[in-house]
Amino acid sequence: MAKALLPSRRETLLLTGLGDDKTVDRQVKFVNWLNKSRPQDAQIHVFQTLWQTQETYQAKKSRLIEFVNDHAGIKVVYAISAGASLGMNLVPALPMATEYHFISGKLRYPDSIGLERNKRAPALNDAVVASEDVIDSYDLSEYNITCHAGYLDGVLEQKDMQIPGIPFNRIHMVNHSMTIALAYLTVLKDL
Repeated sequence: MAKALLPSRRETLLLTGLGDDKTVDRQVKFVNWLNKSRPQDAQIHVFQTLWQTQETYQAKKSRLIEFVNDHAGIKVVYAISAGASLGMNLVPALPMATEYHFISGKLRYPDSIGLERNKRAPALNDAVVASEDVIDSYDLSEYNITCHAGYLDGVLEQKDMQIPGIPFNRIHMVNHSMTIALAYLTVLKDL
């Protein structure tokens, strides 16, 4: 697992999941700390997904494309949980050489999101629908994509996090949040 999640010392985009403001703030602080030891041309850029707002999917995607254009050197995308649906929607927009890591990512099956999460994150359903459209419309085997997930996620089903024909890496952890935390620690350990 550690080898698959090694930081590449390239410009990196991080797309966060549905966590509340406190969780996202912790992730931003962690990334800011990581960036202190990374070269200026290999920073990790956190896109504020703002899932728990009334922002529409189209507005969120437009803001993301603008963010990516402002950070044109991005070579790696780490997309966590709900952020994976946004990350998948970058595939047609970024160069084919871009490397994608979807960690415990909600990539498919919008019908399984559930009412509570739809209320918390109104744009998520449309983001997952768009993610499925990309999965169905592109030969993703031509791209550098890896899906990562733990065992017994507890939030997402395994089928939500897998793409047929795309490498699927098991993170030796159970629980959605703990799997994501271990993925972060793996990145930290190997800096």
